Amino acid sequence: MTAPVSVSVNYLIVAGGGSGGGGYSEGNYGGGGGAGGMLTGTTTIASDIIYPIVVGAGGAGVTNALVGNNGNNSSFNNSIIAIARHRYIMARCF
Repeated sequence: MTAPVSVSVNYLIVAGGGSGGGGYSEGNYGGGGGAGGMLTGTTTIASDIIYPIVVGAGGAGVTNALVGNNGNNSSFNNSIIAIARHRYIMARCF
């Protein structure tokens, strides 16, 4: 991302959510995945500088009573980073 002049910008950064846990067996379903971390704020960007933006992917799905996977971080300019560390374990219903 570049700007023609130095400007103040509002940002919203959301990390990728974690996947849910895998089910134990038929009728015993996995837990839901967790939300990715979120940041909002304001920063100033300078003109004619390229700012890297990274959009973190969600955690890969699982099966067979496995623990879910973390999502991935999202960032702006490698310095404003939303952290993704939320995953869930399977739920057992008896």
